[in-house]
Amino acid sequence: MFVASNKLADLLPYFTRKLKQVYDEREIESIFFLITETKFGIKKSALEKTDKRLTESELLEFRDIVNDLQKCKPVQQILGEADFYGIKFKVSEQVLIPRPETEELVNLIIHENKSNQKIKILDIGTGSGCIAISLKKKSA
Repeated sequence: MFVASNKLADLLPYFTRKLKQVYDEREIESIFFLITETKFGIKKSALEKTDKRLTESELLEFRDIVNDLQKCKPVQQILGEADFYGIKFKVSEQVLIPRPETEELVNLIIHENKSNQKIKILDIGTGSGCIAISLKKKSA
């Protein structure tokens, strides 16, 4: 085994050691807690209190995630989802990851078009569909 314990809370030192050449410490912790919540359903606040132990296959999946992160693969692609404007979107290597600047664009469009008038929007090369879907959900 590549770690001393299969307890989920004990994996942070391994995660940090493997990724310190690529990310700063705060970013490593943020990514770690995002992964533990998304993949294993354990929030940061509950991590120290849980005795959750990973199976051998989960440990291998965790190691694969670390390997992908070492190659600078975006965590959103690794997890297969990205949060945008409070909505989760499926993403892959074929889809651009929604950016915070695009959330600002969606927010601007919603706030500048608060009247009940119908507006038409054309979203070309929609990718994940985050702009069109967010506008539809938030302006409805």
